[in-house]
Amino acid sequence: MKTPNRLINEKSPYLRMHAYNPVDWYPWSEEAFDKAIKENKPVFLSIGYSSCHWCHVMEKESFEDEEVASFLNKYFVSIKVDKEERPDIDSLYMEYCVLLNNSGGWPLSAFLTPTKEPFFAGTYFPKASFLKLLQQIKDLWDKDSKNIIEKSKRLVEQLKQFMNSFEKRELNESFIDKALFGLANRYDEEFGGFSEAPKFPSLHNVLLLLKSQKQPFQDMALSTLLNMRRGGIWDHVGGGFHRYSTDRYWLLPHFEKMLYDQAMAILAYSEAYRLTKNEIFKDTVYKTINFVKENLYENGFFYTSMDADTEGEEGGFYLWTYQEIKDILKEKADKFIEFFNIKKEGNFLDEAKRVYTGKNVLYAKEPSLAFEEELKILKAFREKRKKPLIDDKILLDQNAMMDFALIEAYLVFDDKDFLDMATKNLNNISKHPLQHALNHNKLIEPMLDDYAYLIKAYLSLYKATFSKDALEKAISLTEETIEKLWDKNAGGFYLSVGKDVLIPQKTLYDGAIPSGNSVMGLNLVELFFITKEDTYENRYQILSSIYSDMLSRNPTACSFFMTSFLLYKKGYQILLSMPISKAQEKVLELYKHYLPNIVPYHEESSEETFIACKDYTCLSPVKSVDELIKTISL
Repeated sequence: MKTPNRLINEKSPYLRMHAYNPVDWYPWSEEAFDKAIKENKPVFLSIGYSSCHWCHVMEKESFEDEEVASFLNKYFVSIKVDKEERPDIDSLYMEYCVLLNNSGGWPLSAFLTPTKEPFFAGTYFPKASFLKLLQQIKDLWDKDSKNIIEKSKRLVEQLKQFMNSFEKRELNESFIDKALFGLANRYDEEFGGFSEAPKFPSLHNVLLLLKSQKQPFQDMALSTLLNMRRGGIWDHVGGGFHRYSTDRYWLLPHFEKMLYDQAMAILAYSEAYRLTKNEIFKDTVYKTINFVKENLYENGFFYTSMDADTEGEEGGFYLWTYQEIKDILKEKADKFIEFFNIKKEGNFLDEAKRVYTGKNVLYAKEPSLAFEEELKILKAFREKRKKPLIDDKILLDQNAMMDFALIEAYLVFDDKDFLDMATKNLNNISKHPLQHALNHNKLIEPMLDDYAYLIKAYLSLYKATFSKDALEKAISLTEETIEKLWDKNAGGFYLSVGKDVLIPQKTLYDGAIPSGNSVMGLNLVELFFITKEDTYENRYQILSSIYSDMLSRNPTACSFFMTSFLLYKKGYQILLSMPISKAQEKVLELYKHYLPNIVPYHEESSEETFIACKDYTCLSPVKSVDELIKTISL
C-alpha cells in the first residue's frame, strides 16, 4: 500500500486528492519554506481546486508520475495550495502569472525563492514540457540562485507598488455610461455574452445592464440570459450552470459546477424575472436552487462545488450518445433529438484532440419550458450513473453569497422556502467562530470576501424582514471589517491580513464573482441609505475614488461596483413607516414592480406611510405602493 504524504492530514478535498502522489508535497507552511532556506532549493508552488479539469490532467500526467516526482523531490520543495481555501495566496501569484504571461488560469504553476518571491509562473504543462521546464529552472538556480533571489526581491517591490497604488480622482456619473457602452461594444449580438471564446457568464455585467433601466442595455442582458438557458452551459436535465463555455455559442462547457456561479445565476435570473415576468427566468431560478439543494446543501450548510470529471472523463456524468437517447425516450426521442441538437457522431468536441467523441451535450434550439417529462426521465436514468465528486468545503464567503441570492429570490418570488433556507444557514454560521473555512480544524482568518458577503446577506435579510438583529449584525461586521482590513492611509480594503502572505493586496476587479471591495461598496451605500450615517458615505466616496483609476483604464472591469455607484447616484431610500408585520407584506408588494435602485427600511408606526428620499430630500408621504411608484417615476 502507498504511503501518504503530508497532505493526508489536510481538510481540503483538493489537497487530500494529492495525498498519495509520489511528489513529496507540503501544504503552505513555514515548515516548507524553512526546508527550502536550509537546503537552498527553489519552491515549486502548484495551486488549483478540486473541480478543475486541467488540474486533474496535470496531476495524472505529472504528479502521479515517478520520473517527475523524483526530480521534484530531489531538487525542489513542492507546495500544494487549494485556491478556494487560500484565495489570498492564489491572488498574489496569479497576478504575477498574468503580468508575466498576459494570461492566467488553473492549475497555476509557480516557482518561488525560499523567501516566497516568485521568479517564474505558468499554468498547465504537459509532462514532457514540465520536465524540460524543471530542468531549466534547476540549472538556472544552480548557476546563479543569488542573482535570481535579488531580482525577485526587486520585482516584488515593483509588484507591491503596482498592486496597491491607485491614482485617486472623483468618480462621476459619466463612468456609468462608459461601463454600459463598454459592455455594449463587447456584446455578442448573435449569442449574447461579452466575449468570444471562452465565454464566461460574468453575471455581474448582466446585473448592471438590467439595473441601468435603459432598454437597449437591458435587452442585451436578457438575450444573454436566454442564450445561456438554451445552451450546454445550462444543465437541462438536473438544473444549475456549468463553469463556462469553451465556445461563443454556450454549447460546449467545462462541466464543473461552482456554488458561486449558482448564486450569481439566482441573482441575475431573479432580477430578469422581476423586470419581464418571463416564466423561463423563474424556472431557471427554481431549478438552480433545486440543484443546489440536491447536491451542494447538507445540514444547513452549502458545499463549494461539483467536479467536472467522472472517473477521469470530463463531463461523463452529463453527456449522452444518440443511441442512449433513442433507447431511454423511445417514441418520445425523435422530437427531443431534433430540439436538443443530438447527433449520431456527437456534438461534443474533445478540446485537446479536436475530434467529436460520439457524445452529446443538450443544446436547445431556443429557450423553452417544453420536454419537461422527457428531461425527468433522463434525470432518473442519469441518477444511476456515478456522480462527480463534491468538494465539501464550507466556505464562509460562498455560503453568505448564496444566502444573499436566496433572500433576493424570496423578495422577487415570495417563496418562504428560500428565506428559510438562507436564515437557517445564517443561524448556523453565527454558531461558528468566524473563519474562512467553517468546517476546517485549522483556523483560516476571515478575509475580505467573507466579511463582505456576510454583511450583504444580513443587509438583504434586513430588507426582507426588517429584523433589527440582522441590521445590527451588518453594522457590527462592517465596523470589524474596517478595523481589520481598511487601508488607513490610502483607503480601500485589503483582501487579507495573512502574515504568511508576501504582499497585502487590494483586489478591485470583478472576475468570476464580484470582488470583496465591490461588495463592500454596495454594503456601504445601503448602510448609508438605511442609517443616514455620514461615515458610511464618506468611506464609500474614498473607495469610489480608488476605483476611478481602474475604471478610467478599463470601464467594464468593475461592473458590480458600478451597480453600487448607480444606486448611490440614482437610488431612493424607501421608508416604510408602519407596523413591522405590515412592512414585511408591503416590501414584497414593492418588489413586484421593477425598482432596481431602491433600499427599503422600516420605522415602527401605527400609521401606514411610504416616504421616498433621494439626495437628502424626501418626497411627500403616500399611503400605498402604487402611489409610491407614481411619486418616484415623476
